[in-house]
Amino acid sequence: MKFYSLFVLILLSCHSQDRKIFVKSLNANSSKRIDWYFYSLLNNFSRSYVQLSQNNENSVTIFESFFISDINLKGDTLKVELYKNDYKIDSTEVFRRRLIITVDTTGKMWNQASSRLGRLQKKNVDYFKPHFEDSYCSNGECY
Repeated sequence: MKFYSLFVLILLSCHSQDRKIFVKSLNANSSKRIDWYFYSLLNNFSRSYVQLSQNNENSVTIFESFFISDINLKGDTLKVELYKNDYKIDSTEVFRRRLIITVDTTGKMWNQASSRLGRLQKKNVDYFKPHFEDSYCSNGECY
């Protein structure tokens, strides 16, 4: 499964280096959406990014890390799970957009972006567009 996912990502990177691969999207409300995405590069994977999109404004990246394993939203609080404590937050944009971010470093590696991509492929999800299909694997049984 790992080899298959890696092979598909390499093929995708040959096609276009600038296409976002969406891992998970969340609706904050009718005018606000949060997306977790990454880029597939020819020689490796990019960092994972979390962006905030609002109807009247351009999308803005508010969080980035190689180690994201899940994102969840409750009210105005975005919880980002990491499996290693290494990340960047754009605190100016987070404050401006009235969002609270909590970081949980107890995430699991088997839920990181490239692992989830294979599970999204099995579900026939168009991961080049924002989608609301979750490929979370609670106990690592699908890794």
